[in-house]
Amino acid sequence: MLRLSGADGDHNRVELRNLVVAHVAELRARIDDLLWMDRVLSAAICECASGQQPECPIMDVLSDAPAASPGTGEPITFCPACELCPELEITDQGVRIGEDKNNVRLSPAEWNKVVRLIKNGTLREV
Repeated sequence: MLRLSGADGDHNRVELRNLVVAHVAELRARIDDLLWMDRVLSAAICECASGQQPECPIMDVLSDAPAASPGTGEPITFCPACELCPELEITDQGVRIGEDKNNVRLSPAEWNKVVRLIKNGTLREV
């Protein structure tokens, strides 16, 4: 950044601004990841309130082996006719549902819980 404080003030300010904009975007992405991790771990703690369950939600979250069956990583669109509808993307890291900056991420354990609730009939069509 110090090299940007040279004689060409206008050009350097634009370059500096672009550099800082990119840095802020990277910081926001890291914050989003940390918030997601907090939500996933907090949910696992809530599921494991007693510690007496046969399966351990915390171990599921912390496990290196993905609990969900990963897809191709290619987003699935809910409405192929437009670009405004949310997408679903399944990877070995979890599931992303949404569009642009408006999306939710589910860990493999969270996604598997939703799938189990659908399969056992607790969640049904609306």
